[in-house]
Amino acid sequence: MEERAILSFIEFFKRTVRSPKGQSLIELSLSLPLLLLLALGAIEISNMINAYLVLTHLTGEGANVTSRETTPTTTIISADLDAVIAAASPVIRADNADLWRVI
Repeated sequence: MEERAILSFIEFFKRTVRSPKGQSLIELSLSLPLLLLLALGAIEISNMINAYLVLTHLTGEGANVTSRETTPTTTIISADLDAVIAAASPVIRADNADLWRVI
């Protein structure tokens, strides 16, 4: 009984592979990983571009806020820069904040 089930599965597999539906199934199984890789790569590149734009904007805003101070004491500038860094928390996380502190 078990041999008959295996033989019928093999016959079904041979018929499926040789039919146009089987060909489509094999083409899909070969091309789907490549398409997923391309889609996820595009998403990852867009995330990198977004992070770059956010950091570029925050750098300009930090320089703008720092240059507006009438009495440039280090306490005020430090507080302003901490506020800018806190606003960038989605990009600048607690585990890499020391990499972004330039001033």
